Amino acid sequence: VNTAIVVGVAASFGALLSFGAPQVDPSLLAHADAAAVVPALPVMVLAFTYHNVVPTITYQLGCDLAKVRTAVIAGSALPLLLFVLWNGIVLGSVPFDAASAAAAIPDGAPFDPLASLRAEGGAVGGTIALFSILAILSSAVGFIFGLVDFYADLLAEPLGLVDGGSAVAAEAEAAAGKGFFAAAAAAADAAEAAADDDDDAGGGGGLAQSAPLGARAALFSLALLPPVAVALSG
Repeated sequence: VNTAIVVGVAASFGALLSFGAPQVDPSLLAHADAAAVVPALPVMVLAFTYHNVVPTITYQLGCDLAKVRTAVIAGSALPLLLFVLWNGIVLGSVPFDAASAAAAIPDGAPFDPLASLRAEGGAVGGTIALFSILAILSSAVGFIFGLVDFYADLLAEPLGLVDGGSAVAAEAEAAAGKGFFAAAAAAADAAEAAADDDDDAGGGGGLAQSAPLGARAALFSLALLPPVAVALSG
């Protein structure tokens, strides 16, 4: 499902680029404002908060360090490229003083270039709406699965889950007296062995993947109910 969503994100984003590229004025891209970088830094950092899904990806890739490294690097580089391209479209299409001009209007709405594009309707407005929905869904799927795996590790004993994770903990504890790196290496070796066992058994993934149906339902409920409750209360 998530693969289909990501394909939809890529296709709709490509359409947005095709709509916006003809509107780019290269002279606007020559403008620079170094002071504006500082307030943008928190947004830049927030845009790459995918760390909660790294353990899930690690399990899915069988704890293969080379594959995990490739996934993290490629998974960071691709969104970065998309951000740069989209920022180029927006900054090259909108006058750099448009935001300050909008802010100078008493009781005026905050300047939002996407709002004006959505208001146009037609193919552009529909594509922006589709891209926004698919991007949110893709992020939500990754976040939910990462959170489910986190709860599975946290509640392994109460839920009675049996997995290689206990072997990982035992190996790490046994090597703890030899230093941090020895413990980390031992844990990685045990995790890789546990992943191999899962693959041989036709399974794969972390504790949540091999949990009984009732336990998995409880884990997904923990991950889904709080944000749903917050959304409904708003």
